[in-house]
Amino acid sequence: MADYQTIPDPAEIFESTVEPTYITLEPYGQLTTTDEIRAVFGLSQVELPDEVLSQRVYSRAAYNSMTMLVPSLNNLWGEGEVAQNNLRPLVEDYVLYSIANQICDVLPILLARTISDSKATFQRFDTDLQTVINSIRQRFALASKALAEGVETTSTPALIRPTLFGSGTPNYDPVTGEG
Repeated sequence: MADYQTIPDPAEIFESTVEPTYITLEPYGQLTTTDEIRAVFGLSQVELPDEVLSQRVYSRAAYNSMTMLVPSLNNLWGEGEVAQNNLRPLVEDYVLYSIANQICDVLPILLARTISDSKATFQRFDTDLQTVINSIRQRFALASKALAEGVETTSTPALIRPTLFGSGTPNYDPVTGEG
């Protein structure tokens, strides 16, 4: 039995005025949208609907993996606006590619291999899908590395300089030698 799906009408896709669905993680706020995740795959709302992308299991897994990667992130985030401004783009990229990476595991099941309407048929090949998945996994690795390095540079403590000179008093009198 063939796995057919109707080809989405591009005019309908681009005319849609539906507000994007935001992916929110506390305490970080709105970090990405389902539209951005779809853009990573190059897919439309019809092919990869919000109902799939906004499942809590994906955002929870992204939060947990981020916490494991950089346990000090929550503390840094609470330190103030400077840390948040420096880390926000890194956290946004990490969450975007973390969720996309998780979707890669189920993407071959979600996507129809053959898309057709009454006039034309489009066949999606496994090698094309694998190329996209490999690219997303590479970007996730880069986003992970960038976040870890960003947290490390943001949380670098102030330099402690050793004392060059000090003062002290001996236990004995240096003139008489008594003590």
